[in-house]
Amino acid sequence: MSIVRADEPTSAPIKVSHAGAATTVVVLAVPSYRLKIVSLLILVSTDLEVTIEDSDGTDLTGSLPISANNGFVLAPAEMGWFKTGVGKGIRIKTSAAGRVGGVIGYQAIP
Repeated sequence: MSIVRADEPTSAPIKVSHAGAATTVVVLAVPSYRLKIVSLLILVSTDLEVTIEDSDGTDLTGSLPISANNGFVLAPAEMGWFKTGVGKGIRIKTSAAGRVGGVIGYQAIP
């Protein structure tokens, strides 16, 4: 992964499919940078709970219950919705089997 300029937001697809509860890395850590989540789209195939966390397991959102074939959007926000610790990536934890899709917009900040 190349380092993203601090003044240039980027995005990554979210593609998660599990036979049970699991955790998946969606954005790798960038050494010496925090990752600020500036937008998020999540859609799920079955009833489950989704938690956004950083790469050491620190919850960034808390558990978000979502009904089957539904989801949510966090509209683009320059100030960001939440951010990781320095040198931490972004993971999605699911509570049950199912597919999770979407897009996460983030910015690497020193």
